[in-house]
Amino acid sequence: MLDKPNETHAFVTELNEHGTGFAVRIDNGEQIFIRSVLSEKSGIDVGDRIAVWYVPNRMEEHAERCPWFALHVRVAEEDTQVDIEEYIEDKTIEDAFMNGSLEPEPELPRRDVYEEAYMFLDVNGPATTSQIAEALNMTTPNLRTYLSNMNDRRQIVRADMFTRGKNQTKASVTVWACTLDELLPEEIEL
Repeated sequence: MLDKPNETHAFVTELNEHGTGFAVRIDNGEQIFIRSVLSEKSGIDVGDRIAVWYVPNRMEEHAERCPWFALHVRVAEEDTQVDIEEYIEDKTIEDAFMNGSLEPEPELPRRDVYEEAYMFLDVNGPATTSQIAEALNMTTPNLRTYLSNMNDRRQIVRADMFTRGKNQTKASVTVWACTLDELLPEEIEL
C-alpha cells in the first residue's frame, strides 16, 4: 500500500551545492527531505516558505532524523491563501530554528522489522509475503527485502512455489516460516 501524500507549509532551511536540501514544517518543526530535482524544478532557495506534498521517509537510517520525504514543492506565493494563520500569529517554530534553540523531538523507539516479522511467524506459523506485509502494515516489496535478509542469515526458512512448471522463472508464491519442520508435512522427516 502506497502512502497518500499530505500537504503542509514549510520553510527551506538548507540547500547544498547539488540542490539537495531540507525544510522545516511550520506546524511542528519536523524536517522534510527535498531531492535536488525538486528544488531545481521549483526554484526554491534557503528561507523560502514553500507548500510541500510529502510522505513518510522510508529510508530507515534517515527517518529518525528526517521523518518526511517531499514528493512535490512550490514556493508559497505571498497573496496565496494558506492555512497557516496560527503560524503567522505565532512564529515561534521559525524563530526558534533561526535562533538555534529549536528543541529536537523526543526520539521514538526505532521499529525492528526483523523482530516483528519473526514474532508474526512464531505466533501465526507459515505465511506468505503479502500476509506478513499486511499484518506489519508494510509494502510487499519492502518486506520481501527484510525476509530475504533473514533467510540469508538462516533466521527463517522459505519455500518458493511454482504453478506453471519448468517454463516459470519466478515463484508464484513464497511461504516463510521460523523452521523447516513447519513447512513440511508431519510424515516427512529429515
